[in-house]
Amino acid sequence: MKKALALLCASAILGAVLSGCSSSSQPSSNTPSNSSANNSAPQSSAPSESTEPVSIRYMWWGSQTRHDQNIEMLKMYMEQNKNVTVEYEYGGFDTYWDKASAMAAANNLPDVWQMSVAYILSYADKGQLADMNPYIESGVIDCSDWEEVFKNLGVVDGKNYGLTLGNSAYCMIYDPDVFAQAGVTEPTLDWTWDDYLNTIKTITEKTDLYGDCQFPSSIMEGYQQYLRQNGQIGVVNEARDGLTYKNTDLWVKLFTMQKEQLDTGNVIPFDQAVTMQAIEQTGIATGQSAMMGVVNSNQAVAAANARGKELKVTCFPHDPNETQPGTFIGPTMFLSMSESSKNKDATAALINFLLNDPEANKICKMEKGVPASAAVREAVEPLLTETGKAVSQYVGEMGKIAPPYDNIYAVAYSEVNDLYNKLVQDMMFGRISIEDAGQQFITEADALLKAGASK
Repeated sequence: MKKALALLCASAILGAVLSGCSSSSQPSSNTPSNSSANNSAPQSSAPSESTEPVSIRYMWWGSQTRHDQNIEMLKMYMEQNKNVTVEYEYGGFDTYWDKASAMAAANNLPDVWQMSVAYILSYADKGQLADMNPYIESGVIDCSDWEEVFKNLGVVDGKNYGLTLGNSAYCMIYDPDVFAQAGVTEPTLDWTWDDYLNTIKTITEKTDLYGDCQFPSSIMEGYQQYLRQNGQIGVVNEARDGLTYKNTDLWVKLFTMQKEQLDTGNVIPFDQAVTMQAIEQTGIATGQSAMMGVVNSNQAVAAANARGKELKVTCFPHDPNETQPGTFIGPTMFLSMSESSKNKDATAALINFLLNDPEANKICKMEKGVPASAAVREAVEPLLTETGKAVSQYVGEMGKIAPPYDNIYAVAYSEVNDLYNKLVQDMMFGRISIEDAGQQFITEADALLKAGASK
């Protein structure tokens, strides 16, 4: 069984980020909207000057909120482009990939569809996704105000198979009022491990709260950042068939630090932490702790809503001798175009509208994550809560400094993540030594990744 804390970061690896993988009990719906031709000049998002009727199929997963927002955006697009009919189909995440698999087998994939980091590689490898680079280069999909890192999140072997619908970056959430109460300076984007450890120690001593509710290495995304600070590209190598390292030095150093903070009481006891099944149950949301040590930035708004007050976010602590920042930017989800699409030009224009139209994105605000387009962010930010604004600004700042990171998951990534969660739990409960756990992770994770790559 997956450790509960893993649920707070990347929704079983299958949708990258919790907010990107929201499930719905709503049945799938296929609701075509018909529009008549219009001889007036098309908007900038129109597929072409032609008024010939064109039909585009679009499929996504999500909550009812996302369904409603997407439909409103599509209505806006069809109102602006009278010759375009967008047929849309949606449902919950739980049935989405079975449906997509069946469509792929029948060569009946939609023109454009919501894509996960966990599946993009398999569909790309089978030649079922179109390379969108030509449309980006021609400006039909306008990425001119995107940070470079945002443009390349869905690139596989030089081909762009997915453009991010929204972005996130792992962060620490904190309550500024508790910091003030403890007389501790709020963290800056250049704070260090020593700063972090001194902060949670002081807060624990001077208030009746824990300094943190989840030490950064509690989830694998935190471990990834630590490895990156120390010269690795992450846990998985570039070929996605093994780990990036062969010794336990960094593992031992990081998890020794985590065990010490648990043993001294600066972090919520592990047996309590593992019962936190949702962001709303974590210490930062319930008021038991001043911080949450590592979580997807999209979760900050939900934590603030649960806490009933505005919260702030900051980055992972730096190592003074780090070779690069540990921070990495990730997509909540992608939009992908099917290679089988008979209307690629029109589909590319629709994708451009969904990603880059400021007025359309005011409908969904940042439900799908922080937009890649600077113009969209500027239009949407005034509509957000203070916590939401802080998240948007944070992801934008991290996008400027984050070194390249391969967001496309290896085939066996979910099994490696499960192994990691089990070993963390075993170490923190004293069922295995930190050194032995590190060696076990190297041996077993490497074997899982090799087996996955050979499938």
